[in-house]
Amino acid sequence: MFSALLLVSTLLAIIYSIKQFTAQAAIGPTVTLLVAGILVGIWFVVRQLCAKQPLLDVRLFKNRTVSVFLLLAAALGGVYSLFTQYLQQVQGLSPMMA
Repeated sequence: MFSALLLVSTLLAIIYSIKQFTAQAAIGPTVTLLVAGILVGIWFVVRQLCAKQPLLDVRLFKNRTVSVFLLLAAALGGVYSLFTQYLQQVQGLSPMMA
């Protein structure tokens, strides 16, 4: 459970800080939050490397096939997200129609 909390807090801190950068918010707190998210992420990775039954086996990312597959899956998810936003905002379709 603690590993899941570390992972969620890492992702939330990094994503929120990136959103604050794009919103041109105050730089100091945003950089602090980004650094905190990265540090918690490092703590998560170290914890997973030492665990007998890790939540996420980070050693899998050494395998090039797994890394490329995950990168492509994330890119495809981004394309789907942009495409549905285009259909809704530019073409004026409802979420159900998009």
